[in-house]
Formats: sequence, C-alpha cells, structure tokens
Amino acid sequence: MIQKIKNIITEHSLFTSKKKILLAISGGIDSVCLFYALRGLNYDIELAHCNFKLRGKESDEDEIFIRNLAKKFSVKLHSKSFDIPNSFKDDNRSVQMIARDLRYDWFQEMFENNLYDSIVTAHHIDDNLETFFINLIRGTGIKGLSGIKYKRDNIIRPMILVHKDEIYEYATKNKIKYRVDTSNFKNDYVRNKIRNKIIPLIKEVNPSIGKTISNEIMIFNEAQQIISKYVGALSQKIITNDESTIKINIEILLGFSGYKLVLYEIIKHYGFKHIDKILKAVRRQSGKQFFSSTHKLVTNRKEILIAPIKEKEIVEFKVKKTNIDFPVKMRFKISKSDFISRNINIASFDYNKLVFPLIIRRWKSGDKFIPLGMKKFKKLSDFFIDEKYSILDKENQWILCSQENVIWIIGRRIDERYKIDSKTKKVYLAELLI
Repeated sequence: MIQKIKNIITEHSLFTSKKKILLAISGGIDSVCLFYALRGLNYDIELAHCNFKLRGKESDEDEIFIRNLAKKFSVKLHSKSFDIPNSFKDDNRSVQMIARDLRYDWFQEMFENNLYDSIVTAHHIDDNLETFFINLIRGTGIKGLSGIKYKRDNIIRPMILVHKDEIYEYATKNKIKYRVDTSNFKNDYVRNKIRNKIIPLIKEVNPSIGKTISNEIMIFNEAQQIISKYVGALSQKIITNDESTIKINIEILLGFSGYKLVLYEIIKHYGFKHIDKILKAVRRQSGKQFFSSTHKLVTNRKEILIAPIKEKEIVEFKVKKTNIDFPVKMRFKISKSDFISRNINIASFDYNKLVFPLIIRRWKSGDKFIPLGMKKFKKLSDFFIDEKYSILDKENQWILCSQENVIWIIGRRIDERYKIDSKTKKVYLAELLI
C-alpha cells in the first residue's frame, strides 16, 4: 500500500517532503492508515477533523480518538464542530451534501490562512467505484463517469489507486487502531445502498469489478479530455455571446457528427440535461422555454438562446423551509390558535386543507380564486383591475399555491376555500416579511 501511495505522489509530482500538508482525518480506517503511511514517508503533516454531531456519543468519541492520536505523535490538530441536526434542519440539501460542503469550505479556509501546500484526503479505489455507480444512476454524462481524480485544484488523493482490502491488510499488519462508523452499515443513504447491496451483487457476476471499473474510469477520463477539446473547438463556430445571452446556431450544430453530445456538453454547464426534449422543441415548437435553477433556455428554428433567469421569470418555488428569503421573504409556522390577524401581510389557513409543499410563483393568465368573503371564482386579472393594479404591480405580484390552487395573493387576499373555520384543528400561518 505504501509503495502505491509513494508511486502516485512521485509520478504525478503531488508534493514533496518539504511541503506542508493538511490531512483530513475522520478516525476511520482509511484516513488513519493514510496518516501512518505519510508519516512513514516523512511528510510534514497537520490534521483536520470535523465533528458533525450526527452520531451523538460516537461522533464525540471519534474526536477524542483523533486528539489522542495527534498528541501521541506530537502532530498539530485542527478540529471543528458543526451541529448539523440542529443548525441545518431547514436546509433542503441532504445531510451528506451539507457535511461535504461544510468540510471543504473549512479546509479551504485553513488552506488560505495557514499557507498549506496541499489538502489530502483518503479517497481510495472503492470510493471511486461507488461514485461511478452513483453518477451512472443519477445521469452525469461521461465527465461524471471519469471518476475521482488524484488531484483537483489543491485537493490531493494519494490513495486513489489503493483497494480497501489493501488498507485492511496494512492496518492488521501494523496493528493500527481506528474508529468504526456504524452508520456505514445502514442503508439510509444512496452511497451505503450501493456499497452494501449493489456492489456485492455485481461482484457475484464479476469478482474483479473494481479493476474493471478502474480501467473504464481511465478510458472515460481520457474520452472526456478528447470530448472537451472537440467541443471547445466547435463552440467557437456555433456560439456567439450577446451581453449575458448565449446563442447556439442550430443549423451549424446539426451539421456536426454527434451533435447531441456537443449540445449536451455545452448546455450542461447551465443546468440543462434533457437534450431530446430541447431538440424536439427546436424542430416543432419555436419559442419553447426550459428552465434550470439558474438559467432560461429558449428555442427557435435558428438558435438556442440561454440567459440567466431574471427574478420575474422564475416559474415556481417550492416552500420547504419555515423561513425563506427567496423569491420573497416570508415566514411559515403551525399554530393551534385560531386568531386571525388584521395585518394583510399575515395569512391564516386551515392546515388540513393544504397540500404540501406549497408553491410560490408569479401569476399567469387563467389563474383564478375565490376571494375571502365571496362565493364565486374570480380571475386574478379581474381582481387586479378591481384593485387598481398598475402594470408594474401585476409583474411584481407573487401568489401562494396549494398544488394548482391559488390560496393567497400574497399581501392582498386569501382564498375563501382555505380559511379557518369552526372545524379547523390546526392553523398554518404565512407571513410576508417587509
């Protein structure tokens, strides 16, 4: 194992013994063994440990283990705690993604402040195998199948060619103690399901799947480099920029062999993946719009136009938090009180009449609701006329919806069907924060 690590460091000139290295260490077998290996190779190491408070006592015991390890070998330790269960309970991202972002943000902060030459992680070949299948399932194109790189910016992974079995063998031979993360045996997360269920099944068919996929990853990586150069050259012929708008010439694009791949490689950077739907719209439906989280794509027979989304163009926004700042600043909570505020910026709804998640969006032609106190539907366009809305007022008006039903013209009027009444057992409050 040590020889493999030494070879990849040397062959790719990752760092030298004169460089200052920050090693990310969890306490698990991978990072602890890498620590021992790098010490054996006489590298100047400092340690960085994150305690995410996800496993209660186990998480704290991991930190204690690392502190004792650092003390034993007189190595400087940087440790930071993140209370994910309490501090990020309203975050829409997965726990793994939150932890990953926090970890790398902190590493980069220390990298910049302490003048480290490299940040080293203990990713190995089995991690690469798992990542390959995760990206294959999610659909990421060839780039996602080209695997974890041994180097990305200042992040170095010197164990990326080492198998997990080799790590266990090294730990056993050298009597290395380490911590066991019991959550790895639970199949609550995608990576764990792949590690514990899918890969063992595949190994029954191909016991050498690790080596097979490693070879495939190498091929995909080289293919991606070739594709990037090819697409880069073609992009100069088919793409023009007009201020913030990207224009892709359809006629020239369709004349290229592999035009679908070329288009995918161009538009994926803006969050678009549905190539077939976009090309179908190019041929049949001029003016068709597609939205990613950051950009709008518009098709016509001659061009595909891509531009950043302006606030008024947002199609819809799902409410998944108790407090939101975008697209409009609001607060939501459940209450047992049937008090109805006279403040037009606070709306009270019968919780059991709602379908979650609620949606905030701009109004569109044909929208209607039953204004509070009335019995018949009224078109929003008519409501705006009655309320003497200016054109600008209409453009800036947000509405709150339960599925397709308008329940509140935010800051103006709620829908009669969703009001609280004598049968209401739980009240849902929505407040517009000015």
